[in-house]
Amino acid sequence: MINPTNKKSWHVVVLAFVLFGAVIELMQHPEQLLLPIIIVGIVFYLYKFPPRWLLRLGSFSSPLATKRQANPKPKKRKKYPFRVIEGNNKKKTL
Repeated sequence: MINPTNKKSWHVVVLAFVLFGAVIELMQHPEQLLLPIIIVGIVFYLYKFPPRWLLRLGSFSSPLATKRQANPKPKKRKKYPFRVIEGNNKKKTL
């Protein structure tokens, strides 16, 4: 049986090798990683700050539906907190 600390240490070792390989690849051939970095950066930027035309493209709600959501009806409040309904209880009260 593998204990959890041994499993975590293997994850750290594998992650260190991946990071080491990425640094070596970046030093030897930086142009190969430039395109994926640019694409990830553009996607991240559009995710954080989407333009208005992209927001309108994604919403398919009608103007009537947005008007209903913007102006909801006020909820009626009861004048009393609760109502006790008398019932036929067969148990004796003490």
